[in-house]
Amino acid sequence: LLACLLVILVRPAFSGLLDIEIGVSQLVLFFLACSAVLLASILLVGIVAFWRLSRLTMLPVSERENTRQPVLRRMAVTLQLAVSVVFILAASVVMMQMRFVNHKDLGFDRNGVIQLSGFQDYSGKVEAALIEKLKVVPQVETLTDAYFEPRHEVPPYHLSNRVEWPGEQSSANSSFYLVPADERFASTFRLKLLHGKWWEEGQMRKVVLNEEAVRVMGLRDPVGTVIRMPLPEDNSIVDYEVVGVVKDFHLLSLRNRIQPALFFPSSRLFNILYLRIVPGQEMEAIRRVMEILPEVDVTLADARLTPIGDLYDDLNRSEQAGLKMFSVLAVVCLLISLFGIYAVASAASRRRRKEIAIRKVVGAEAGTIVRMFFREYTLQVVIAGVFALPLAYFTMNNWLQGYAYRTDIPGWLLAGVLTGVIAVVLLTVLGQVLRAANGNPAEVVKSE
Repeated sequence: LLACLLVILVRPAFSGLLDIEIGVSQLVLFFLACSAVLLASILLVGIVAFWRLSRLTMLPVSERENTRQPVLRRMAVTLQLAVSVVFILAASVVMMQMRFVNHKDLGFDRNGVIQLSGFQDYSGKVEAALIEKLKVVPQVETLTDAYFEPRHEVPPYHLSNRVEWPGEQSSANSSFYLVPADERFASTFRLKLLHGKWWEEGQMRKVVLNEEAVRVMGLRDPVGTVIRMPLPEDNSIVDYEVVGVVKDFHLLSLRNRIQPALFFPSSRLFNILYLRIVPGQEMEAIRRVMEILPEVDVTLADARLTPIGDLYDDLNRSEQAGLKMFSVLAVVCLLISLFGIYAVASAASRRRRKEIAIRKVVGAEAGTIVRMFFREYTLQVVIAGVFALPLAYFTMNNWLQGYAYRTDIPGWLLAGVLTGVIAVVLLTVLGQVLRAANGNPAEVVKSE
């Protein structure tokens, strides 16, 4: 009942932490189901304990004392520690990958780029009027209209294997990401042109390749090459002249390798604008744009402004939620383990107080007794780590394979997690061990 009350109390905090809606009724039903499973598990485990207790009560006291080694309790605590190590390492790896993703160079300058989307204009007249209005806003350096949006996968209708080029091998069946854009796309995103230039306004049968497309085509001197690709309007194959090669940049999330991409001019408007704002004037620019939208047309009232950095961060929302969940589980599991090992240390110090007293009588120092206990608990954590670390390593390494661009799991992280858990465990039992080591042996002998 106390646990149910605690779960209901922390529900709002968890809802905000994981950014999900948790209904009270669903939570209570799930809690009841978990309680039933927990009760059944306790009874099943209890059968073993009760059977063992019934056998012990039939034994003489001397044999009973020799039999009372808390093997099952130590095994349970070791298992808890192993689970804690798994979750701590998992949370650490997810954190390292998220840090890697957030600091990975996307291949363009995303600072100051804001996406304007969320409106529908099939005629193109409203968007054309909006573009003219935005061009005169002093806080807007430049803007572009392109059918591009950060996502996990290439839209199927923008993926084509009907591209033809000089020297194409008959066995080649490469798919290319076709990105319609305008003449300001490169300047807005500050893309780096390696060869040639971007097309200018009014030029239509021009195309710019990225590095990966040049590699796939095997072109040694791509600028000036004529390639054939389908028109977006009627899917007919027409000639395009390559006018430039742009440095690879991430059109998709880091789960995917950079696709061979072709950027070509299109007369259509796509209801997705990207604005590059003057540095330091982002808030003023957003205010001015929000004032302009209803002036142009009432249908633009639902339009939204989103920094492009947030769009890439949204692609990792599930990983961010997973990181929070792993972190909470790691802390909870470690706390449970520490409670368990504290209980084991208390029971061991009480059970072994005669042994400790005799050691002190024959000349053992308090430090020697402390080291004896520390070796025992350190060995317990090491045993847990021997089983947990390989399992966690292979599980998280397999998870990282889902990213085309990923960090590595360094060896120091495994050693650091194990060392940290050992330190926390030793600090937990330090008080009990010092109390046992500094006790008066005469009192122990007298009580025994």
